[in-house]
Amino acid sequence: KKRIFIYTIILTLFGLLMIYSSSSIISLYKYGNSYRYVLLQGSFFIIGLICLLVFSKIDYNLYKKYSNVFLLISFILLILVLIPGIGKVRNGSRSWFGLFGLGFQPSEVSKISLIIFVSKYLSNNERYKRETYKFIFPVFLIIILFFGLILLEPDFGTGMVIVMSLIGIIYV
Repeated sequence: KKRIFIYTIILTLFGLLMIYSSSSIISLYKYGNSYRYVLLQGSFFIIGLICLLVFSKIDYNLYKKYSNVFLLISFILLILVLIPGIGKVRNGSRSWFGLFGLGFQPSEVSKISLIIFVSKYLSNNERYKRETYKFIFPVFLIIILFFGLILLEPDFGTGMVIVMSLIGIIYV
């Protein structure tokens, strides 16, 4: 557990170095500060680290208990983001909510909620694992539904990351 945390910190610091390397000149030209993008990404890293520490203290059975609620909220958010005036268009994709001057993508929440839901589904329905239609088919319908909503944004890359992650979970 501690080793994974250390590796995450090292990879993030390497990522921040790469961001500085690739954006320092344009950042200096546009904003007069060559560290702007690094500082922005670093602040998101700190926020993410705090969230990691908080959420790691929560009993995982609570996530399992409320996985259906998380999935429903994700589904509603994915529908709301498609409505003009609610969802914001960035880079040709209506996949963002504007929130306090920051962007928020419901598809990112869907990644986590689908992983939790599929994991719970597979653990609760292990008795059907020899019957493919009863075991896999219902969960594939949910995956396809979410993938379809994400494609309507359109955000094919995020949709494929979700689908491939869930196929990997199902395979394992």
